[in-house]
Amino acid sequence: MTVTASWELDREHEDFRASVRAFVDRYVRPVVDESEEAPGFGPRASIALPTAAVGPMAAEASVSAMYAPKIAAISDPGERAAFVDARLAEQRADINLLRLASELVVDSIVEPAGLRAELIGRLADAAHWTRGPQRRHHNISPV
Repeated sequence: MTVTASWELDREHEDFRASVRAFVDRYVRPVVDESEEAPGFGPRASIALPTAAVGPMAAEASVSAMYAPKIAAISDPGERAAFVDARLAEQRADINLLRLASELVVDSIVEPAGLRAELIGRLADAAHWTRGPQRRHHNISPV
């Protein structure tokens, strides 16, 4: 049995695309320039559990993505594994949680047993936070 892929869109899909396009034109495009020029904001705090890994992706996924051609070009399985292990060690050293805490990327490393108390304290402090009228609040989480 042969299956051929068709990239022709049916009417329902075209209607959906039109509704998304209308939404973007009405609500997003008018505020793009203003949003791009407005000041951003950083998180009030960044806390982590000791098991946290900080980064856009896990070390394994990062190594696979960044070095895929090089990994594929290494024919010897032992050499390939050694190469991957070395790159993983580099990645893990770069996203070391204690180093990030020392550089103030992470404010606090909290043991699981103390997490509830830490959050309660921080939320109590948040009751006194204010934002001036000149500072915009963007509902975009920092990465």
